[in-house]
Amino acid sequence: MLVWATKNSKFGYSKVSFGQDNDVTIKLDKKPGDSGSIALDIAPLWKVRLK
Repeated sequence: MLVWATKNSKFGYSKVSFGQDNDVTIKLDKKPGDSGSIALDIAPLWKVRLK
């Protein structure tokens, strides 16, 4: 899951794994116009086997 947070024109995001990450800290270190990338594996729910 991708978690996104914003405050006062700054934002940040983080990849989170359910069942593995209990606490998540998102650093608001980006501003509109910044560029960057993050590696994500995105799978439609119908292809993910739920436990």
